[in-house]
Amino acid sequence: MYVLFCCQQAVEKMLKALIVLRTQQLPPRVHQLVRLAEAAGLEVEEERADFLRELSAYYIQTRYPVEMAGEGFPIKGETVRTSSNRCCDRNARSARD
Repeated sequence: MYVLFCCQQAVEKMLKALIVLRTQQLPPRVHQLVRLAEAAGLEVEEERADFLRELSAYYIQTRYPVEMAGEGFPIKGETVRTSSNRCCDRNARSARD
């Protein structure tokens, strides 16, 4: 779970840096990766938007576990493994391209 939280944080920081670079303004104080990608002026295809939404959920659950208990969380171990594998596969593909 912590690894996925770190992945979410890395993507969030990269998107916020891109927003600053492109707008010369402070980025919005949000953690939803799809909203940050839009604020950065990126066109996000639906499959990637789904992935960003899924990754955003790990920020929320890791930071607010008690509050999220009634919202269909905690995320199950199998979901964490699947998400971790998808993240690694995408990174490997990006590195090859």
